[in-house]
Amino acid sequence: DFAETELNLLGYRLLQMKKVAEAIEIFKLNVEAYPGGFNAYDSLGEAYKIHGDKDLAIANYKKSLELNPKNTNATTQLASLTGDQKDVKVDPKIYASYAGDYELAPGFIITITNEDRKLMGQPTGQSKAELFPSSETDFFLKVVEARITFVKDEQGKVTELILSQNGRKMPAKKIR
Repeated sequence: DFAETELNLLGYRLLQMKKVAEAIEIFKLNVEAYPGGFNAYDSLGEAYKIHGDKDLAIANYKKSLELNPKNTNATTQLASLTGDQKDVKVDPKIYASYAGDYELAPGFIITITNEDRKLMGQPTGQSKAELFPSSETDFFLKVVEARITFVKDEQGKVTELILSQNGRKMPAKKIR
């Protein structure tokens, strides 16, 4: 007897090991065991996307969104899979609160800047890229398959960002 989160972690471990077919089987088990769990469908959608099964990825992301309409990952993934990725209009004044350095790992910083009413991100040793809003706190990149979500504390102050890439969600604390 595995909990939904344990099956999910096992599936992602298999994805990291490039065992996509095995990961799909684990995620299918998770969906079967937890048919009401939006995250199980989201993860299965991600595995199908990696496997190149676009239609199955779309179907599972849609089911995830049906179970949890606030699942921004499913919304973003569906938009990228269906070509409906639309830039949401966000007041650029909010970008100033996101600007700063975020430490993903010791010595690896993602620098967020506000340039000409555009939000830009630059990881250590990499090129600068524009971040496009999908909501006030969620952004996607067009140059790579990645998303950034800004996290605020109770006072509304930005404390970290979460980089979602290659099936992983990686928090980075704001250090300045």
